[in-house]
Amino acid sequence: MLRYRRRASSPSLISLDRLTPGAWAEVVQVKGPMFWRRRLYAMGFRPGSRVYVEHAAPLGDPVQYWVQGTWLALRRQLARQIWVKPMTEGDSPPMTLSREEE
Repeated sequence: MLRYRRRASSPSLISLDRLTPGAWAEVVQVKGPMFWRRRLYAMGFRPGSRVYVEHAAPLGDPVQYWVQGTWLALRRQLARQIWVKPMTEGDSPPMTLSREEE
C-alpha cells in the first residue's frame, strides 16, 4: 500500500494569532471560506501586506492589529486563517493620533 506524505508547511510561516505584541509580519496567504477571505482582503489582509501586532484585550481576545494604515481588532479564531512570515527588522510601531491631533 502506498502512502503519501503530506508536505509540512514552511517553518517560517505561522498563523497571525501566534504573533506576540510588538511583532511585524508580512501576509503570505489567507485561508478559510471564501466569504471570510473576501472580508479579510477588504480589510487589508492581502498577500504582501505588512501587519503590526499592537496588543490583546485583557482576556486575550480580540487582538489589535495595524494593517494598510488602519487599526483593526480581530478575534483569534479569524486570525488563525491568516498565514504570515514574521519580520525580524527593527521597525518602530506605527504612529497613532493623540486626542489633541484629531
